[in-house]
Amino acid sequence: MLMPRECHCAAGWLLAVLFAGDVPAADLKLDAVLDAWDSSCADIHSYEVLVTTNHITRNDETGEMEPVVEYVCRHRFRNQMWRVDRLREERFAKKTVQETSENKVWAITWDGKDIRMCNGPADLGGIVARPRFNESLIGGPLFHELYFSSYFGEPYVRNIRTRPVADLTRNGTRYVIKAPPAPESNVTWRSYRLEVELEELYNFMPVRISLFDHADSREPCVEISNTYREWRPGLWAPERAVKTTYLPKETGGSEVFAEVIVEVSPDDWKFNSEIDPALFTLTFPKGTIVYDDYEKRN
Repeated sequence: MLMPRECHCAAGWLLAVLFAGDVPAADLKLDAVLDAWDSSCADIHSYEVLVTTNHITRNDETGEMEPVVEYVCRHRFRNQMWRVDRLREERFAKKTVQETSENKVWAITWDGKDIRMCNGPADLGGIVARPRFNESLIGGPLFHELYFSSYFGEPYVRNIRTRPVADLTRNGTRYVIKAPPAPESNVTWRSYRLEVELEELYNFMPVRISLFDHADSREPCVEISNTYREWRPGLWAPERAVKTTYLPKETGGSEVFAEVIVEVSPDDWKFNSEIDPALFTLTFPKGTIVYDDYEKRN
């Protein structure tokens, strides 16, 4: 069996058992697999990557999938704080292109306390309450959403550990975790059934993350599929991902409603480099009209 060049895992002695090719499924250790995934995520304590995101949506009239918009953004992350700077936006139906500059910044930041947005080209900004925030404001998934956590920091591993039970199966170098929904009264990540497929050759990083809106659903409502690259020796992270949204059909089953294709530039990336913490608290340029959700005023 092939092995990753490095495996930085706190539960190495348990994983030594899992790496053996003749381990029966009943003897698999869920905690060890989760520890390995968690350890690989911890190996990426910061990143700065240039990401191109293409949005493709089903046309209601023709039934065909059509490109809608393409964003080019710089994603930064450090200690679960993040920042996204939009550098370019192209809308295909309107045939418009908008580019930003140092004087007209378009950015969103999360410093662990506040979400701040600045639309420099429009001289508008905001401090956004968490309940109002959604992916459409960013224009696609955050880079670490592909493998590590949701927007505000709960890692997928922790999310799985909070659920009543989880099932683990193995097929070659792939490990599939099926976790039922947690008994939550609100609609959150924990209220969805979660299925994750991890690849041993990528240091147990997820190649597929699927969300099911009901405990007994056969087909996901949202799915993330990752293609990996070894960016540095022993450091695996996605180089391409597809986030697919499904909607139910009247005749039964479901169909693809939208796809978001994420591609990381192979020529513009940094992992585990120093990033100034001040970057994660957005400073509004002079003249920006700022709406504060908490103060309910400009």
